[in-house]
Amino acid sequence: MNQSFRESKIGEFTIQTYGDGDPIVMCIGGLASAPSDYADIASRIDGTTHVLNNPIHTGAVQRMEKWRDWLHEQYCQIFKHLGVQYPVGHSGGGLDVIEASQQLSEETDVEGIVTLAPSLHKPSLEKFSGERRAYEHGLTHINPLLDANLSSVCTDLPLEMYLQLAEAHNAEYGAGRRAKDIYSIELKAIVDAASRIIPIMQSSRIPILVIIGEQDPWHNDEDTRLSGHDHITVQRIKGAGHYVQAPLYAQETSGIMNKKFREWKKSHAQSKEKIEVPETPSVLQESGMLAAS
Repeated sequence: MNQSFRESKIGEFTIQTYGDGDPIVMCIGGLASAPSDYADIASRIDGTTHVLNNPIHTGAVQRMEKWRDWLHEQYCQIFKHLGVQYPVGHSGGGLDVIEASQQLSEETDVEGIVTLAPSLHKPSLEKFSGERRAYEHGLTHINPLLDANLSSVCTDLPLEMYLQLAEAHNAEYGAGRRAKDIYSIELKAIVDAASRIIPIMQSSRIPILVIIGEQDPWHNDEDTRLSGHDHITVQRIKGAGHYVQAPLYAQETSGIMNKKFREWKKSHAQSKEKIEVPETPSVLQESGMLAAS
């Protein structure tokens, strides 16, 4: 498996690109994400996979009052610029992709949307034990807020895999106050957005694939609001927590995605086929001045 990528920029957004050809996929992270979160599935997804960073998280762009509206607008412009067919969002990024899709015109290249472990339910407080796995195993430089939150949603990951995840997130924005600002502002925004997302998903004209970890604290097994909608497919990853794209599940998750991309591609092609209309006789034929052949 080749995890090499090409790096480029569009404005203040940094893009890591894996593979080439069709389909064209764009991966977006959520709360306190790191581009490397997608490395293991990006290298397994068919075609071209772009992994987009969040310049507000890295400090390249100052957070403005309507920062989510700005992000959604930027996402849509990048989708159009790169000809993205399948946007993918993890966690709160899944909510962003769903809301941003509402701005897409009917002429969009987007044929389907994927949400990985979307944050549709606020976990109860007992789900957050306060454990800090990195600190407890000697990595005292990891931001304590990052460590505590990641520990709570990654209880399924083996220690070595978890420590690699924590290191990557800490390198992205662990220093200073950035992590605290991200959590204090964006966690509330995600909870607020969750109440709006389900109706948007239910009425979406673009088909949606939802991949859920069975042990994800942000998931509720009793929620049936996504059931009974032909354009929504829900797949569950047995034993997985919040990071269904982690190396432990990358092969299964990317396999589900590749299969769905092929289905969507076929369905989209069929829907665009021109319907053959019986040839209308010409005026000359109707008048008898020209014999019909």
